[in-house]
Amino acid sequence: QMPTLSGNNLLRTLPRPPVTIFTTAYADFAVEAFNLNVADYLLKPFSFERFLQAVNKAKERLRDPAAAPLPLAAAEENRDFFSVKVDGKVVKVRYEDILFIEGLKEYVRIVCRDARYVTLESLKNLEELLPQSNFVRVHKSYIVAKDKVQALDGNLLEIQKHKIPISRTKRDEVVQEVFYK
Repeated sequence: QMPTLSGNNLLRTLPRPPVTIFTTAYADFAVEAFNLNVADYLLKPFSFERFLQAVNKAKERLRDPAAAPLPLAAAEENRDFFSVKVDGKVVKVRYEDILFIEGLKEYVRIVCRDARYVTLESLKNLEELLPQSNFVRVHKSYIVAKDKVQALDGNLLEIQKHKIPISRTKRDEVVQEVFYK
């Protein structure tokens, strides 16, 4: 916390922001920071190994600026897709093709009908981007497409051959959203 300007606001004012790693005790600003394309966001206290991982990401970004993740655009009502960077390519992911999204620490795995993508992105960012009428967060690590859910077996949703856990605290809400709305 700087006296007159937050780190995120400072980055916003720079015409060509540097490769940045935030180190902070506050998780509240992580989503905003990643939307500003920071290399990493370290929550205190962090291990030396986690610090090295962040430095290596920053070094890779300095070597190859094209390796930086794309900032996610806010969902527009007329758009039926979003774009993510996967293995150096920009990939268009259509909402209608998504079965579910799984959070993998600072990466996500987007499972579609005919493809799977792993990208450097937070599940929280994608949750904010996806249309709430079509998607629901069912677990701290999963977002599902409501219309792709075929069955509920205990605390597991079935989507094609996949079994997706529902957290106990969200179960009633998810059942209502997926099966009765």
